[in-house]
Formats: sequence, C-alpha cells, structure tokens
Amino acid sequence: MTKIKPDKQKRIDFISSQIRENRIEHHFLKNELKKELESLDDDKKNSDDKKKS
Repeated sequence: MTKIKPDKQKRIDFISSQIRENRIEHHFLKNELKKELESLDDDKKNSDDKKKS
C-alpha cells in the first residue's frame, strides 16, 4: 500500500466529506421538491373538485 502524504490525505478527506455532504443535501432537497410537487398536485385536484361542484 502506498503511503499518502498528510497534506494529500487531508485534501482527499475534505473532498470525500464534501461529496457525502452534497449527497445528504441532494437527498434533502429532492424530498423537499417532491413534497412541493405533491402539494401543487393536491391543490390542483382540490381546485378541479370545486369546479365540478
């Protein structure tokens, strides 16, 4: 196994942490978007139901 210089290891660790953080944020934002789209869909259904009445 190759020995990695400490400064290189720090950089690798930083990049890895950013990737993990981005995945978490991406997952969170994706869920938020899904909720908003569902909310819009619900609003539209309610609006359509009122028009039928």
